[in-house]
Amino acid sequence: ILSALSGCGTEAPEESAAPTASGAEYDWETGYAAYEPDTVVMRVNGEDVLWDEFFYWLYSTYANGLAGYDLSDPISGEGSMSFGQYAAMNAAGYCLECHVISSKAEELGVTLTDGDREMLEAQIESDIEEYSADGTRAGLFEYLAGLFVTERVYEFINSGMLLQNRLMSFLYGEDGSALSDEEVALTAEQYGFMTVKHILLRTTDDSGEALGEAAASAKREQAEELLSELEAAPEAGREALFDEMMAEYSEDPGLANFPDGYCFTEGTMVTEFEDAARALEPGGISGIVESSNGYHILLRESLSPDDMVLLSTGDSYTLRYTCAVLRFNADYSDWVESASVEYAGGFESFDAASLFE
Repeated sequence: ILSALSGCGTEAPEESAAPTASGAEYDWETGYAAYEPDTVVMRVNGEDVLWDEFFYWLYSTYANGLAGYDLSDPISGEGSMSFGQYAAMNAAGYCLECHVISSKAEELGVTLTDGDREMLEAQIESDIEEYSADGTRAGLFEYLAGLFVTERVYEFINSGMLLQNRLMSFLYGEDGSALSDEEVALTAEQYGFMTVKHILLRTTDDSGEALGEAAASAKREQAEELLSELEAAPEAGREALFDEMMAEYSEDPGLANFPDGYCFTEGTMVTEFEDAARALEPGGISGIVESSNGYHILLRESLSPDDMVLLSTGDSYTLRYTCAVLRFNADYSDWVESASVEYAGGFESFDAASLFE
């Protein structure tokens, strides 16, 4: 529950600079009771952020990274921000990012679809089944109350996740369909995308163990023979020959899923592969490239909006959709940066430690 926005908020304090956890414990029930749930903490683009929402993120920040630390202790030495101040700043950051989505949706007239509402109901039913002790909605929210998640906060954040998808579709079309080929090309160039086919002759076995010297040497000789044949082929037929060789000789386990090559950006592939690919122009064929995986011969292709992008997570999406996501993320960052934020009395300098004094 509530995991989709876990990457939002402020960056965590550097562990290397943090003091050792002291084993501090806090009565968060008492902390929550310091204010009424509907107390206004801040306003984002005119939308009220209430205490129940702010406190959820405050508690979540502490429970998921600061547990055991004394909220009054400085993070990295005398004069630095305390853990309590950091927790409050992070909670405010989560609230800001959530309400930027809802306020932008209202501004643009973007609402949830009937399908979205069905998804929300399905999510509730799933959560009831997993978390409710008695299989009821009331039982679910009794469980969530122990995590300081009120029904209002639960519905707001889950709705916001879907609103974010609706906003992206509104701006860029389903799967990025509103992006022109030219816009895809510009975005792909901005983020350094490349599409590359390769012939891989592996120097490791299926368990990842290195082959013996003789077997590895034989792979090198085979790679040299294939490259010589490619270099001797007429230029007009070289790419077709490369495809034939790739289908016959490549030992890349991902070939079946990416028969038209890998579309990727920096940090996705091994360094040797990326460096060699970047040095090629579309249509260019590399020399023999050695990496921890074996010997590669690369063919750089021209980018197409329909290329399947390999992400570092292992997932893959079309280049068009990936570029739409990147553009939306940039929009989102701009919205957060330019948002109007006002704090209610005393909350601008709020310190979580004050709840337990």
